[in-house]
Amino acid sequence: MSFGGRLTLVGSVLNSLPVYYFSHFRALPCVLNKLESVRRKNFWGGSGDVSKMSWVRWDDVIRPFEAGGLNLGSLKCKNWALIGKWWWRFNTESTSLWVKVIKSIYGGSGHLLTGGLSCSSSSNSLWLDIVKTCFKIDEVGIDFTRSMVRTIGNGNNTSFWQDPWLGNTPLKITYSRLFRLEVNQDAKVCDRVIWQSHAFVSDAVLARVPNGRTRGELMAINNMLQDLSFDTTKEDSWVWSLSGNGNFCTKILNDLIFSKTFQTGGITNGATLRNNLIPKEVEIFI
Repeated sequence: MSFGGRLTLVGSVLNSLPVYYFSHFRALPCVLNKLESVRRKNFWGGSGDVSKMSWVRWDDVIRPFEAGGLNLGSLKCKNWALIGKWWWRFNTESTSLWVKVIKSIYGGSGHLLTGGLSCSSSSNSLWLDIVKTCFKIDEVGIDFTRSMVRTIGNGNNTSFWQDPWLGNTPLKITYSRLFRLEVNQDAKVCDRVIWQSHAFVSDAVLARVPNGRTRGELMAINNMLQDLSFDTTKEDSWVWSLSGNGNFCTKILNDLIFSKTFQTGGITNGATLRNNLIPKEVEIFI
């Protein structure tokens, strides 16, 4: 096969075969290395145990067109991006049966706030592996686990303490002392925010009168509520801050992980960009 044919084979077939498994399981490094080896051998014209000379580093070949590569992408980045979608689905599909099952086993947050760290070291499951993978995305320099924020409409479906709606972190974590005093820790925003003296203030029902640090935490929450606005005609919804339209996109996450992992910058120079007037085999060779 020509270079162009092998590029099509790798991009359309070998990249797609593991997608189903990548969507559910975090691939082991040895598996990823084997799959990358198969892609690399096929692209350079090898097969089976036969390898041919690699004229360009594989990390450069798989880069996006804009960075001088052939846009084949990284299997590891694709795997992590596909698993990351479960974080979005867990938040947005709260009425689904599978979400209810996860919550019944791991609690209301599904260990998304702890990364599974509160479980014993011997604990292992498909869901905890998914959660831990999402936290690994943070480690490459993407604030993924804090990128999903609750936007307030009427406040009926958002937990005052346990959902990230005032900033990227739930109030139960930022103001843990005050949270421990809360009588109803599952209270909704509409139950705990009232309009008073031309501003929204917290109407938390506490076990005792706050003092010291807890009083300071209550004042801090009230200050954050000053700029809050309610639109009672709309329902509460989730927003993904890493995309322009607020909706989760696997491709955007995949590109972000790749850019951080392989340190791809912006467009390099015009010579590396695709030119449809040049035969693909010549373009790849150049």
